[in-house]
Amino acid sequence: MRLTCLADALTLGVTTGLWGGVTHSERQALRRHHPDVHDRHGALTSRTPALAGKEGRT
Repeated sequence: MRLTCLADALTLGVTTGLWGGVTHSERQALRRHHPDVHDRHGALTSRTPALAGKEGRT
């Protein structure tokens, strides 16, 4: 669930709150470092398989 929330926040440009356990400043840094990524959910799940396996767990 965390990766889904993070992907949504990155895609929608959410500017407040913690989404996917990441602050607005951290999301800005992610977008700045990876401006060419358009499929946020696909990129998060394919590049971090260890985290993807934990999705939905707290």
